[in-house]
Amino acid sequence: MSIKYKFLIPAIALFLSECAFAGHFIVLLGPPGAGKGTLGKKLSEELNIPFVDSWRNYIVDKKSKQHIRDLKLVNRADYESVKNQILLKRLLQEDCANGVILDDWPKNEKDFSQINNYYFKNRPVTYIRLLADPDELLRRGLNRSVCTNLECGEIYGHQTPETEDQCDLCGAPLKTKDKDNEELFPKRIIAWENSWVETKSWLEERDFLLTDIDTHQRPDDVLQETLKVLKTSSDQ
Repeated sequence: MSIKYKFLIPAIALFLSECAFAGHFIVLLGPPGAGKGTLGKKLSEELNIPFVDSWRNYIVDKKSKQHIRDLKLVNRADYESVKNQILLKRLLQEDCANGVILDDWPKNEKDFSQINNYYFKNRPVTYIRLLADPDELLRRGLNRSVCTNLECGEIYGHQTPETEDQCDLCGAPLKTKDKDNEELFPKRIIAWENSWVETKSWLEERDFLLTDIDTHQRPDDVLQETLKVLKTSSDQ
């Protein structure tokens, strides 16, 4: 082998390893407090594909300053339709072309089919369910805070802000989420678990790859376990 080409071998190996996840589409599933946002951001940095928060309070109408959660209070059907349109528009942006990480969505045939027609286009989608016991979920939920700037909406759980009670991204004050209290948070966990029965059945019918990951470990360990799952699915 010519000496001038030897230096290319490590570079090619690195390139191939970085491409192992190219075009991979990941959906993180789990009840509130499972760590979807924390893992999604870490995966985004590691794989260089965007994390799209499906539950962020997106602006529906800039003129009236109406947000998606305002619509949810008025009409649930309109909320679901508008939410899907907003997320699809986000997925069709250039940075999502080579893959994306989604937060607890889509998880039924209606939502998936709409996105598949325009975005997934029958490319492989990996579903990962994050597990934690109810007491741990409650502990995490009661210790979360959220940015008060609706256009930002950053959530702090495992990750703490550099300046106490202030958002790292926009500098706005932080607050406890309205639904993150001892009365409502357990109900949110139960609601998710009830919906999981239908979601699991749909995933089995679709024959999607589904992997469970225990989050009773450090966030970086959860990340490494997830990367192993993605590498395995990419090799198949």
